[in-house]
Amino acid sequence: MAYDSFMDFFVITAFRKYNVDKSILFPKDHVHLIPTSDGKLEVFPIENIEVKRPLVEAEKFTLSLIEFSPKIPYIIGIIHLYRRIECYDSQ
Repeated sequence: MAYDSFMDFFVITAFRKYNVDKSILFPKDHVHLIPTSDGKLEVFPIENIEVKRPLVEAEKFTLSLIEFSPKIPYIIGIIHLYRRIECYDSQ
Protein backbone atom coordinates (compact mmCIF):
# COMPACT_ATOMS: atom_id res chain seq x y z
CA MET A 1 0.00 0.00 0.00
CA ALA A 2 1.14 3.53 -0.69
CA TYR A 3 -0.25 7.02 -0.36
CA ASP A 4 -0.12 9.36 -3.35
CA SER A 5 0.03 12.87 -1.90
CA PHE A 6 -0.25 14.52 -5.32
CA MET A 7 -3.54 12.79 -6.14
CA ASP A 8 -4.57 12.49 -2.46
CA PHE A 9 -5.51 8.81 -2.49
CA PHE A 10 -4.22 5.46 -1.32
CA VAL A 11 -2.98 2.84 -3.76
CA ILE A 12 -3.45 -0.74 -2.62
CA THR A 13 -3.47 -4.14 -4.31
CA ALA A 14 -6.71 -5.68 -5.49
CA PHE A 15 -8.52 -8.52 -3.75
CA ARG A 16 -6.99 -11.92 -4.52
CA LYS A 17 -10.03 -13.23 -6.43
CA TYR A 18 -8.79 -11.08 -9.33
CA ASN A 19 -5.69 -13.35 -9.72
CA VAL A 20 -3.24 -10.68 -8.60
CA ASP A 21 0.35 -11.91 -8.59
CA LYS A 22 1.89 -9.76 -5.87
CA SER A 23 5.39 -10.60 -7.04
CA ILE A 24 4.76 -8.90 -10.41
CA LEU A 25 2.27 -6.03 -10.07
CA PHE A 26 0.79 -4.14 -12.99
CA PRO A 27 -1.43 -1.00 -12.97
CA LYS A 28 -4.48 -3.25 -13.40
CA ASP A 29 -3.64 -4.95 -10.06
CA HIS A 30 -4.08 -1.76 -8.02
CA VAL A 31 -7.11 -0.12 -6.48
CA HIS A 32 -7.16 3.61 -5.71
CA LEU A 33 -9.01 4.57 -2.54
CA ILE A 34 -10.18 7.88 -1.15
CA PRO A 35 -11.15 8.10 2.54
CA THR A 36 -14.58 9.70 2.99
CA SER A 37 -15.62 12.03 5.81
CA ASP A 38 -17.79 9.29 7.34
CA GLY A 39 -14.80 6.98 7.92
CA LYS A 40 -15.22 4.71 4.90
CA LEU A 41 -13.21 4.14 1.73
CA GLU A 42 -14.41 4.99 -1.74
CA VAL A 43 -12.86 3.44 -4.85
CA PHE A 44 -11.47 6.07 -7.21
CA PRO A 45 -11.94 4.80 -10.79
CA ILE A 46 -9.01 5.15 -13.20
CA GLU A 47 -9.75 5.47 -16.90
CA ASN A 48 -9.32 2.23 -18.90
CA ILE A 49 -8.74 0.10 -15.76
CA GLU A 50 -11.40 -2.27 -14.44
CA VAL A 51 -12.72 -1.23 -11.02
CA LYS A 52 -11.88 -3.95 -8.51
CA ARG A 53 -12.33 -4.55 -4.82
CA PRO A 54 -9.30 -3.79 -2.64
CA LEU A 55 -7.66 -6.47 -0.54
CA VAL A 56 -9.46 -7.16 2.72
CA GLU A 57 -6.89 -5.33 4.88
CA ALA A 58 -7.41 -2.03 3.04
CA GLU A 59 -9.56 -0.43 5.72
CA LYS A 60 -7.26 -1.61 8.51
CA PHE A 61 -4.21 -0.07 6.81
CA THR A 62 -5.64 3.20 5.56
CA LEU A 63 -8.09 4.20 8.27
CA SER A 64 -5.64 3.43 11.06
CA LEU A 65 -3.07 5.72 9.39
CA ILE A 66 -5.62 8.51 9.21
CA GLU A 67 -6.52 8.04 12.89
CA PHE A 68 -2.84 8.08 13.78
CA SER A 69 -2.20 11.35 11.99
CA PRO A 70 -4.69 13.55 10.15
CA LYS A 71 -1.76 14.94 8.11
CA ILE A 72 -0.46 12.03 6.05
CA PRO A 73 3.23 12.30 5.10
CA TYR A 74 4.18 12.89 1.48
CA ILE A 75 5.82 9.49 1.15
CA ILE A 76 4.37 6.54 2.98
CA GLY A 77 4.20 2.87 2.21
CA ILE A 78 3.28 -0.30 4.05
CA ILE A 79 4.49 -3.76 3.27
CA HIS A 80 2.20 -6.46 4.56
CA LEU A 81 3.86 -9.85 4.86
CA TYR A 82 2.44 -13.23 5.70
CA ARG A 83 4.44 -15.71 7.73
CA ARG A 84 3.83 -19.41 7.91
CA ILE A 85 4.29 -21.03 11.28
CA GLU A 86 6.06 -24.36 11.20
CA CYS A 87 6.92 -26.74 13.98
CA TYR A 88 10.34 -28.23 14.24
CA ASP A 89 10.74 -31.53 16.01
CA SER A 90 14.36 -32.58 16.50
CA GLN A 91 13.28 -36.13 17.31
